[in-house]
Amino acid sequence: MKLAYYPGCSGQGTSAEYERSTRAVCRALEIGLKEISDWSCCGSTPAHACDHVLSSALSARNLALAAAEGAERVGTPCPSCLANLKTAKHRMQDEAFRDKVNALLDNPCPEELPETVSILQVLVEDYGTGAIAEKVKKPLEGIKVACYYGCLMSRPADIMRFDDAENPMAMDNIMTALGAEVVPFPLKTECCGAAMGIPRRDITARLTGRILERAQAFGADAVVVACPLCHMNLDLRQRQAVGGSMKMPVLYFTQLMGLALGLPHQELGFEKLCVSPDELLRKIDAAQAAKAAKAKADAIVAAYSKADSELEGEEKLNAALTEAGIDGAAQSASSVSGSSITTAADWLKDASRKAGDITAEVNSGETGYNVVVFLSRDDNHYNTVSVRHILIKAEKSADGTYTDEAKAAAKARAEEILAEFNSGDKTEDSFAELANKYSEDEGSNTNGGLYENIAKGQMVQEFNDFCFAEHKAGDTGIVYGESSSYAGYHVMYFVGEGEQYSDYLAKNSLLTSDMNAWLEELTSAYETSVGGGIRFVGK
Repeated sequence: MKLAYYPGCSGQGTSAEYERSTRAVCRALEIGLKEISDWSCCGSTPAHACDHVLSSALSARNLALAAAEGAERVGTPCPSCLANLKTAKHRMQDEAFRDKVNALLDNPCPEELPETVSILQVLVEDYGTGAIAEKVKKPLEGIKVACYYGCLMSRPADIMRFDDAENPMAMDNIMTALGAEVVPFPLKTECCGAAMGIPRRDITARLTGRILERAQAFGADAVVVACPLCHMNLDLRQRQAVGGSMKMPVLYFTQLMGLALGLPHQELGFEKLCVSPDELLRKIDAAQAAKAAKAKADAIVAAYSKADSELEGEEKLNAALTEAGIDGAAQSASSVSGSSITTAADWLKDASRKAGDITAEVNSGETGYNVVVFLSRDDNHYNTVSVRHILIKAEKSADGTYTDEAKAAAKARAEEILAEFNSGDKTEDSFAELANKYSEDEGSNTNGGLYENIAKGQMVQEFNDFCFAEHKAGDTGIVYGESSSYAGYHVMYFVGEGEQYSDYLAKNSLLTSDMNAWLEELTSAYETSVGGGIRFVGK
């Protein structure tokens, strides 16, 4: 597709980003733009306001140049230029008016001048939104836009003959094709006061501010325009209109088109915008990242469903990860609470859930997806246990590691303490005395090393394994344990089983509730005040 192209004066200065992005988009869509040779200003609003004949002469000259080059249609991105060029052709149908215009020109205009269309019209009517959608490489998902057309693009209707004069949809349809969510915007054709920008800035500020505030109220992340004058008022004069509290990005529709088509930012002129679009661009990138994460998660789920039926749990999931080409290994979570898979809590707690079920759930920060496999259900219907222990820590080396020698020394010391216990009366009380004497666990070396009502998964793995192995009261042993704060050996003494864990949890929940109610009643009659002069003095 080839088109005679009239860039207009603003494209060479105040709206250079519009000009740059228009050309970039047309190149990407293989729409050839042949710039009219020796084109000149169309006169825009100033000429039209002063002299209709002069205004038409300026526009007719450009159309005549295009006709001389064999053009049947002239495309322009600017609604003001579009209105002037189309109005001039319309007026030139009157012979008397045409004679007045020709009298101002060096060369008279041909009777038949080329038709003028907006680049927006070409994209929608000639190229088509369906074809545009097929070219999208980076969908504008995750953002909401308000499309603002201004008062010139489709008015007057009998001359412009494009879109609906009161409810135009061209940009709306393009933005939808690009993946953006278009918010309903009743002010899309309201005047922004562009013509009053110099003589009555107060009027322009009021009209512009109203448009921006309504766009924000409708939840828009950005306002999309197709007019340099509208863009100047909404972007450049935003602070004058609404103060410094609002930072609404205002972009040309071609800039967002170029972004969706995968064009480099330097071809789109984002750096020329007064209100930075960086947050908007990050939002688009985040949506793309989430979409990619969802695709990966779905691939894992699909691979898991096809995996060897003899495999189970983490082993099966790891096989699915390999099949889906995902690096990493499955991770276990003993419970949902406090984990990164809290968004899957309802799914996991479903009474119909069975071992091997799998789902992909967005994580709590909505930055990615967790693939969750249901392994088993723990209803807490098991007995807690009570144990005593003596912790002997391995000495940490200068580089913060635990050497084999240090671990061996700690083990030897633990064995000596157990031998000392076995050489005595081997009672719980004697073990408690040794714990108070030797244990390096500051949380229990004053109560005989006692831990009561231990639940599964509460302690480090080796400690947990000893607790929930088959034991009778008085059984002892030595186990290795390691956490973020220590590495060492535990001399263990099995005290016995406690109450059922579900009962323990229920009792403590009721006690907490009763305690809170008692405290509230106790303090309800008192006034509280924040004291002053408190200062923390640290090391």
